[in-house]
Amino acid sequence: MKKTNFILCSLITAFCVQGAYANPFEYDYYAGARFGFTMADFKETQNLGVLHLPANIDADFTVKHSASMMGGNMFMGYRLNRTWSLEGELGFLGSYSDEYEDFELSINTPYVQANLLANTARKKSGWFYAGAGLGVALPTISVTDKLNNPASYLVGEKNSTSMSPLVAFMAGYKVKPAPRWFVDFGYKLSMYQGGSLSRLFADAENDPIEYVHMFNTVGLVTNHTLQLGIGYEF
Repeated sequence: MKKTNFILCSLITAFCVQGAYANPFEYDYYAGARFGFTMADFKETQNLGVLHLPANIDADFTVKHSASMMGGNMFMGYRLNRTWSLEGELGFLGSYSDEYEDFELSINTPYVQANLLANTARKKSGWFYAGAGLGVALPTISVTDKLNNPASYLVGEKNSTSMSPLVAFMAGYKVKPAPRWFVDFGYKLSMYQGGSLSRLFADAENDPIEYVHMFNTVGLVTNHTLQLGIGYEF
């Protein structure tokens, strides 16, 4: 009997000790969604060619753009251990448009991304995290005639979707309001190349008709995003 009691006490003690030093993240998987407010900065190069003037014109212009956009993403993660976790994102950085002269430039950017995150020791209230990610952005660029004159458009791409590497760095704090649930407050810096678009227009108001060739190139797009998300552990 004494031997049995000793064995039971040993098992209980071992269980308690193991519980005291167990992984503070009770669940291995988590998933959720984030909403983001993004400030984007990029430069656009416009190559403008005008034909049938007394002298043809070929000029390059560089325009700086700054924009605020709303976007978001869905995410799913797996905790490797107490410190490291892997996370995947499928999201939309936002929709941006800007008018100049008689045209409007717009960019829409969905993306997919994989992150490696480092987490601090988990406390009852929450924990900090920081990490980096790599992915692919799929920006779609379009240039439209603000005068809405279909006859002015001749040939070329009405919109252009390109594929660009995406690099991101993020940090934040996760709060535990209830078991299994957490609220994510974070910041993310992401960068990708915007792509290019070529179009040909005709200005019939001039005699002879002027043909305008536009080649728009969007360079490095830098996004500063404040994120608010909610997630569930399982």
